[in-house]
Amino acid sequence: MACGEKFAHFSRNPLDLLRDPTVERLVDEILDTYVPSGRLLLVLPCSARKPYGSSPSQRLYWWAARQAVPEEGILERASLSGIYGIVPACFEDRVANYNFNLNRACFTQGKHEEIVELLADRVCHFLSRHGQSFEAIIAYGRERYWDVMQVVAYRLQVGNLWVVPRKGASLRREGLDELQRLLHRLAGKL
Repeated sequence: MACGEKFAHFSRNPLDLLRDPTVERLVDEILDTYVPSGRLLLVLPCSARKPYGSSPSQRLYWWAARQAVPEEGILERASLSGIYGIVPACFEDRVANYNFNLNRACFTQGKHEEIVELLADRVCHFLSRHGQSFEAIIAYGRERYWDVMQVVAYRLQVGNLWVVPRKGASLRREGLDELQRLLHRLAGKL
C-alpha cells in the first residue's frame, strides 16, 4: 500500500483527517470525561499498533518507566497521537486506525507546521483542563512528537512539564536512561 493510501478519502490533505468530525468528537469526549488517576503523567509517542499500549515500543518504554517508579498509583500512561493529541490509556480502544505517521513526510505532505500547531492546540487544551491534577507531566518522544511537546511547553510555561529525551538522543538507549533518571527523581519528591 502506498504511503497515505488509507486516508485518500480525506482529499489527500492530512489536516482534513485531523479535523474529521469523528476525530474531533473523540478529542472532545476525552477532554470532557477523562478522570486522571496518577500523580505523574507519562505521555508516550503513539504507534501504528492499536491499542497503543500493545505495541513493542510502548511496552518497552512503559516497562522502563515502571522500573524507575514501581509503586502503584503514581504513574499514569497516555499517548501522544499524531491525530488526536493526548489519548489517555483508558481511551485507547476508541482510537481508529488511520495508518497515519506524524514522522513520515509522505503522510504530512508539507503540512508539518500546521499539523504541529493543531496538535499543540489539542495538547494545550488537554493540559489546561487536566494538567493541574498531576505533580508532573513527562513527554517522551522524538522528531515531530518532540516538536509538538516543545511548542506546548513554550506556550504553557509551566514548571511541571518535561520533554525528554534531549533532541537527537535514541529512544532505546540513552533516552530510556534519561527517562528513568527523571522519573526516579520526580517520584522521590512525592
